[in-house]
Amino acid sequence: MCELFLQDDIIDVLKSKIDIRDYDKLKKVSVKYKKIFDLKSIIDSKKYENIMIIHGCTVDILVNIIIKHVIAKYNYEEIKEITEQILKNKDKISLSLDNKGHTILKYVITLYYNCYNNNYKGIILSLWIFRIFCNKNLNLSNIEYFVNPIISYIEDINRENALSQFNIDDEYNDIINSKILLCINLKIYLLIIMKRLNIIIPNNSPKKLDNLTIDIINRSLRENVLDYIDSNKNSLGLPNYYIKYVIYICNKIML
Repeated sequence: MCELFLQDDIIDVLKSKIDIRDYDKLKKVSVKYKKIFDLKSIIDSKKYENIMIIHGCTVDILVNIIIKHVIAKYNYEEIKEITEQILKNKDKISLSLDNKGHTILKYVITLYYNCYNNNYKGIILSLWIFRIFCNKNLNLSNIEYFVNPIISYIEDINRENALSQFNIDDEYNDIINSKILLCINLKIYLLIIMKRLNIIIPNNSPKKLDNLTIDIINRSLRENVLDYIDSNKNSLGLPNYYIKYVIYICNKIML
């Protein structure tokens, strides 16, 4: 009996050193090893924080797992371009539990797929949940891990949209419309973060946003989101209920 407990203790110690990419080979060794190294139950639980603490877990691995969950939930087709876009800025994603990079990934990937599939109800749900998440989890020590990924994705889309002006292919323009929709909603993500940041920074802190900065942020929100939607709602085919929700949430997050 003592030998059995000792053996289990040794396996537990070794498990913490074993790379996640070796789990598939090890679970085939025996029934006991299958129980120890089979990740299906953890993956199916969608508890990404339990996955990313496994030795050898990378942003690439986590992204692929999250994407499979998103496309299964919404019955979407996998879009390779989204995976490429997300991984392009993987260096901006933190896999530290406190920095909530795994949850940021989940909300960004979900938003990408909902925008590419014109799922406006899904987009509204993403915005609503992301705001709740930020209000509960964003703090002064992890702010950069919220801001940096979102800004990077916005910059990527803006760069691509600028280049698209030289392309007249209709199918390509449909993709660009999806990216414009994505960019609008990523900007709302960013303003949700800025709203929370302005609340949590102490009034006597030198980091507190001054009135000029607040005016610039609010003007950007009006011009790049509200005014843009009002001017392009027909060409983008935006439904009225989505437009009403965007107006509602923008008024809530205005600084």
